[in-house]
Amino acid sequence: MAERPLPVSLQRSFDSTKVEYVKLGTSGLQVSFPILGAMSLGSSQFAPWVLDEDASLKILKAAYDCGINT
Repeated sequence: MAERPLPVSLQRSFDSTKVEYVKLGTSGLQVSFPILGAMSLGSSQFAPWVLDEDASLKILKAAYDCGINT
């Protein structure tokens, strides 16, 4: 299935989106807000709703590019 490009205005918004960081307790560790849940990333052999590696990596890369580190 071929990917469709995002509309220009949505792509511009996505490109400029960066996350905020908060301290984790008293440790001083800075974590991204929001946090990315990854339950549905991995292998569709586990369950039919789980995304396979190629699709998962695209999501993880987009999250990382926006500053999500947790």
